[in-house]
Amino acid sequence: MKQPDARSTQPSPSQGPPRGPARIRKRAEGGHRGAPSRSITAQMDSLPLATEHVRNVFLKLESGDPESFFENVADDVDWTVLGTHPLAGRYRSKEGFLRNTFARIGRALREPPRLTVRNVLVDGSCAAVELRMERVARTGMEFNNDYCWIVRFCDGKIVEARAYLDSALVQRLVDENHV
Repeated sequence: MKQPDARSTQPSPSQGPPRGPARIRKRAEGGHRGAPSRSITAQMDSLPLATEHVRNVFLKLESGDPESFFENVADDVDWTVLGTHPLAGRYRSKEGFLRNTFARIGRALREPPRLTVRNVLVDGSCAAVELRMERVARTGMEFNNDYCWIVRFCDGKIVEARAYLDSALVQRLVDENHV
C-alpha cells in the first residue's frame, strides 16, 4: 500500500474536509458551503497592496478629509467595530457605519474627527493600520483614543474592516455627550 504524501493538501476520503491553507483556498474559491467567502483570512489569490497606497488612503483621515477617505470604502463594506460600547457592532454598509459610528462621535466633539496614522502594515490584500484621535468633547472631556483597523482591499476599495479601540473611553464619550 502506497503511503500518502505528507505535504499533500488534498485529504483522502477518510481524512475529512481540507484543513489549514487548503481549507482557506477552497473557501476563497467558493467550493465550501456555498458562496465565496469575503473573510479577511480568505484572500489567498488577491493582488498584494502597496504600503504607500494604504498610507495615502488613510492620510485623508489625518488631513481632515474623511469624505475622500470614504470614497475608498465599498458601499457594501462589512465593518465590525469591536468592544462593549454603544457603537460596537457589525455594519453591512458604508452608510450604516458612518451614521452609527463616525457621525455619532462627530456630534460629541468640538471639532470634526481627525485620525493620525501611526503605523501601516501590509500583507497581501490586507492591512493593519494604527491610528490615534486626539480631540476634546463638547463637555470638555479629552478624547484621546488609539485604534487599530484591520482592513481588506478588493479592486482598490476597502471591503472588510475590523476596528479595535478603547471601549471604556467611547462609552464615557457617548454617556457624557448624550449621542
